[in-house]
Order: sequence, then structure tokens, then C-alpha cells
Amino acid sequence: MNVCYTDTLKTDCEDLLTRFQVTDSVRYEDFSAVWREMKFSTIFHGKMGDVEKRNFSREALSTACHYFFPPYSFQIRVGALYLLYGLYNTQLCQPKEAIRLALKDWEEVEAFQQDVINAQHFDAAYILRKMFLTKVFHFTAMPHLVSIFSFYDKTENARQEICEEFRDRTAKVNTLITTDALEVIVFQQ
Repeated sequence: MNVCYTDTLKTDCEDLLTRFQVTDSVRYEDFSAVWREMKFSTIFHGKMGDVEKRNFSREALSTACHYFFPPYSFQIRVGALYLLYGLYNTQLCQPKEAIRLALKDWEEVEAFQQDVINAQHFDAAYILRKMFLTKVFHFTAMPHLVSIFSFYDKTENARQEICEEFRDRTAKVNTLITTDALEVIVFQQ
């Protein structure tokens, strides 16, 4: 995959999620207003061949999926869910490219689903349930396609950096307090 796509997709996704974060909401209505304002559904419009459309769709879904898991805040994760839903439904590939989820992430998805239901965010619960029922997720061993060439390509193996503005506040506290600092605090009392 072309590195330009990855960087641009990441920037666009982060811009959309930042605007959604400003709304201080987890409602789909607020997310879709940002989506429409940015004309995000046009991300797939461009002159591409079938193979390039499929590769671009796969990369877009993979980039958005990154924000669906911890250490990101609940609001960002809900925004990522909506983003995945929008990207899946607006892609131009036929059949549609599925959203790859590693089996190791399944427990996180189930916990997220339970958190959404417990918090009574029924729009997010509905969308996640609809995605399960329409089988948009493809459960795999690896979240990305792996080929012999990907072992030699450093950019594909590089981990995606964490966007600090999207991190969950509890995760930020955990990075500030180390075990050494805790020992000092405990032994001083």
C-alpha cells in the first residue's frame, strides 16, 4: 500500500474524530453531522481501478479500526465505530471489503459492546449489532494482510502511533505513575 494513502487517511480520520470529540457527545446524530460537514463519504471517489479501490478500502477500514480499541477514550471508540460503519457502507467495492478484526481483539469488542449497552447509548449499540448481523467483520489471526513482501517493508510493519489527544484519561494517569513512584509514596508514609 502506498505510504501517502496511510498518512492522508490517518490525518483525515483524526480530523473527523477531533471534530466529533469537540461535540462532547456519543450520539450518532452528532457524528453524522460532522461526517456530512466534512463530506467524508467522498473519500472513495476518485479515479481508481478495481484493485486500487479494494486496496484503498482495505487501508481506510484498517486505519479507522485502529481508533476502535484502547487506549482511546470511550467517545473516540464510539466515533471510530461510527466511522467504520460509514466507511464500510460508502465504499465502492463490490462485494464490499470486510473490516478485519484479529481474534485477540474479540474480548475488547465484547467488553465495548457491554459498556455501550450499560451506558444506554442505544444508537451505538444498534449500529454495532447491525454490523454483527450483516457480517461486516472478518475475524482473522492478524488485523492486516500479511505477505512475504510485508516482512521486508518497514513502513507496513511499523506500529501506528497513538494519538495522545484521544487517549482515555485513566490511561494518561497510568503513564504518569510508575511502580517506582508508587513505592516511594508508600514507603514515605
